[in-house]
Amino acid sequence: MSLNVMIVDDERDIHAYLKQVIDWDGMGLKLVCEAEDAETARELFALHHPQIVFMDVCIPSFDGGTGLELAREFCSIDQDTRVIVITGFADFSYAQQALAVGAVDLLLKPLQPVEVSRSLEKARGFFEEKRQRLMSQSALKHLISENAELLRNRKIAQLLENTEDSTHEQIAEQLRLLSLDILGTKYAVVLESLKGDDAEIESNTYQLAVQKMCEQTLAENGYKVCAYSSGKSVLNCIISWSAEEKGTQMETVLQKLADDVELCFQIQLKIGIGIMISDLSQIGASAK
Repeated sequence: MSLNVMIVDDERDIHAYLKQVIDWDGMGLKLVCEAEDAETARELFALHHPQIVFMDVCIPSFDGGTGLELAREFCSIDQDTRVIVITGFADFSYAQQALAVGAVDLLLKPLQPVEVSRSLEKARGFFEEKRQRLMSQSALKHLISENAELLRNRKIAQLLENTEDSTHEQIAEQLRLLSLDILGTKYAVVLESLKGDDAEIESNTYQLAVQKMCEQTLAENGYKVCAYSSGKSVLNCIISWSAEEKGTQMETVLQKLADDVELCFQIQLKIGIGIMISDLSQIGASAK
C-alpha cells in the first residue's frame, strides 16, 4: 500500500528532519509536495491529493488563520485525509483543537523519531482498514461472467455506436427493456483507462471489480450509472443525474473513485469526461 505525504511547515529544518527520520520505502510512503505557507499548501493539496499531511499549527496565512483551520479545511475537502498536527506548545487545549478538526495525532516540537513513526502508523492504519473494507465488499467478490452480463455490455455498446439513428425516446425505451435505470435530465460519457501491472489489468476479476466499485461510488453520490468494458483496460460509463449541482461535483467524485481504486488495487484510473448533454440521441458526441 503506497500513500502520498505532504509537509506544511514554515521551518525548513522541520522539512529536512522529517525527510531524514521517516522510513519512506519501508512504510510505503511517498513525499509528493511541500509548502511553507497556507496559500501554497492549498494549491498543492488540490493538485496532488495527499493522503497524509504534516501540518504546523503556526503556518503563515494571508487571512490570519492557523494551521488548525487549514487542517479543518483539508479534512472537509476530503474526509479521508489524515492530518498530523505539529506544534511547539505543550498545551492540552491544542490537542483538543487538533482532534476537533479531524487530526489523527499531535506532535510536539522538538520532534522525536519514535513519535513521528507512531503518528504515521496511526494514519496508515486508517487506510489499511479502509482497504480491507473495500476488498471485503460483496461487489468486489463477485465475478460476473454469465452470458446475460456479456449480452448487456454488447447491447449498451451498440446503443452508443448507433445513436445517430435513434431518438431520445427510442434509446430510453431500449434502456428500460434492458432494466437499466439510467434516465435523468443530464448525461455524460466517462472513459476510464486502467493503468497498472499488465497481468492484473488483463484479469477479468480486476476489471469487473473496478467496474462494480465505479457503479457503487457514483450511485452513493447521487448519480445513475451504466458501466461496461470495451477493451482489456478501458471502462465506459454512461452517467446521468437530475440535481443541477451534480454536474459540477462529478469531477471531484471521479477523482475520489480513482484514489480508492489505486488504494485498493494499486491500479491507476485515468479518467476522461465527455461533454454534458440533455438528449440521449447526442450520447455519441459525449463519448468522443
